[in-house]
Amino acid sequence: TEMDHAYFLEKQLRLIDLVGLPNYLQSQMGSGNPA
Repeated sequence: TEMDHAYFLEKQLRLIDLVGLPNYLQSQMGSGNPA
């Protein structure tokens, strides 16, 4: 639902605040295929 989506986005934003954008992006890329 839209609420779930908004909740997910807020959680991601909080995570970015917590770990910093570069670390967040690195962890997102790391969850895909190895480069």
